[in-house]
Amino acid sequence: MTFHMSKGFFQHASHPVNNVWPMWKYCYIIAILLLKLVKGFPVEDIAAILKEYFEDKENVFLVFIFGSAVNDRLTKESDVDIAVLFKQTPDFKEIIHFKGDLLSVIKRETDIVILNNSSPVIRM
Repeated sequence: MTFHMSKGFFQHASHPVNNVWPMWKYCYIIAILLLKLVKGFPVEDIAAILKEYFEDKENVFLVFIFGSAVNDRLTKESDVDIAVLFKQTPDFKEIIHFKGDLLSVIKRETDIVILNNSSPVIRM
């Protein structure tokens, strides 16, 4: 898969806006890339890990990093805040499995918001 960098997020090369591939076929991966080290921990590493992890997840439509990772406050002790929107709302078991996977992949405390189950205010 090829990704292009555009305005702080990754976009699949076959982005549906370009009318190249059907929207259901690809997820969007939004990973904030700060082109510097933030207090000793490279945010680029987190973005690269997330990009690789989500590349083959067909049910994932949108992923983005928020919180201290994008506000220049990320430290080695910080958790990583991630929001995920699934194409099909996952059941409780899938969410627990997904959260466990992310924790083992990122290897740091992770706070995950499932946008499918969140309030309309958060989804905006």
